[in-house]
Amino acid sequence: MTDRFLSLHSHWLFIPAILLLGPLAVCVGYLLESTPGAVTLILFLVPTVIVSVSQSRLLTLFVIFIGIFSCLAEYWFLRKVGIAEYRDVYITLLSMGVLFLTTSVITFFSGRLHESSRRLKRELHHQQLSFLELQQENQKALDLQKERETQRASINYPMLLLSLQDIGRRITTDLDLQTLIPTIISTSRSLLKCSECQVYFWSRQEERLINALPSRYRDRWLYAPRSEAGMAAYALESRKILTRTMLEEDDRYAPILKEDPDAPDAIAPLTVGGELLGLLIVDKVRETTPTFRRQLHVLADFSALGIKNAQLFRRIEEMARRDGLTGLLNHASFMEDLRDLEHDKNMLGEPLSIIMCDIDHFKSFNDQHGHQAGDTVLQETARILREAIPQDAIVARYGGEEFICALPHRNTEGASNIAELLRETIEMFPFSHEGNLLNVTASFGVAEYANLSQAGQEVIRLADKALYKAKHEGRNRVIDSPSFQQPHPKKIDPNSDEAE
Repeated sequence: MTDRFLSLHSHWLFIPAILLLGPLAVCVGYLLESTPGAVTLILFLVPTVIVSVSQSRLLTLFVIFIGIFSCLAEYWFLRKVGIAEYRDVYITLLSMGVLFLTTSVITFFSGRLHESSRRLKRELHHQQLSFLELQQENQKALDLQKERETQRASINYPMLLLSLQDIGRRITTDLDLQTLIPTIISTSRSLLKCSECQVYFWSRQEERLINALPSRYRDRWLYAPRSEAGMAAYALESRKILTRTMLEEDDRYAPILKEDPDAPDAIAPLTVGGELLGLLIVDKVRETTPTFRRQLHVLADFSALGIKNAQLFRRIEEMARRDGLTGLLNHASFMEDLRDLEHDKNMLGEPLSIIMCDIDHFKSFNDQHGHQAGDTVLQETARILREAIPQDAIVARYGGEEFICALPHRNTEGASNIAELLRETIEMFPFSHEGNLLNVTASFGVAEYANLSQAGQEVIRLADKALYKAKHEGRNRVIDSPSFQQPHPKKIDPNSDEAE
């Protein structure tokens, strides 16, 4: 019913009805001989309420104007016919004021009610929209869950388990880092369905990441991980697997994405027993399966274990090749590397020379100053040899106080010059033990491979003969094999210095 009245202002009969109320009020007031303005107030009260509630400003002003005009007309007519007196003008003005005040109050409160109604309608509309959005999100979540369940149902877990077992066996049994890293990368691409993959080693000494592959084997890799900021830094610190999806969905990781906008699809730390070995980085993943994160975790564990095994094997292998006291190659390792140098010499036709070195009077020196002083002399001499010889040469402890060097690309003259430099360096070096300076010298013998058929043992024997000649002629000197003739053997006292 109210809606019907509120819509009357749009009807074309409403305005003529308001216009007829004025004459009607005058006639009724004349017939009833009532107080001027009273009939007009009564007749216009209902239309005033209706138009005030309707919130039509123009129609409200029109009704007020007609009502006030009717009050004045009623007063004028009743005064004209002698029914009203002059003092009745106050009652007329009061009726006009009541009509205006009623209209204003009703208009104000109806406006507030209309505003509240519109606000409630807007809130209800927003709630309906939110409810629809929530329904859509729930439907999407249900669809995604069904899709994941379908994917899980399509995964052949026994075959996946066998595949992971085979991967673990291949990775953990490969003890060569040069072949292990490419195996990890190719396996990651196949298992995780990614186009780009890299392995980085973590250097604790330098506190930086180092690419595990040599530059010539690396793919075009746009992402460069940083150990001080970004996704890689967080993975190093937290020791947890990170995916780009995690960073995008969780606002807590927003600063990481801001620092690292080109972050890859996933980064997995390589750890064994709490020790950080490096990072496994994958990007351009073509298909993310429900088991992606779990597969990456298993693959990272296998990779870390394989890398640790290879590093330990390399360390043990290196320890087996080295002399425990001096850190130089031992006799067997030197002979193995010498065969490689002989092969290169025969292929390229370049010279190859051998230097034998022996510390003078080492037995007497050892007896006089003690074995600890002797060990110090051996260690310092080894360091001098290691630092003074060319980078392409190899040096080893041949046995006791004897050292041996193989110098590729050097003939007898070049090797003799290097031996003379070594002799002078040892003679001038301030050896000391427990605060006491030690006078240490060394003798050297040099020999060169004369032809392709000459064996390494024969050249070493010639260098050893030259060394014997140097010691026989007074020690602390360099003798090369072409510059001497084999001396006649003589009887040597076992207790003398020459018995060394």
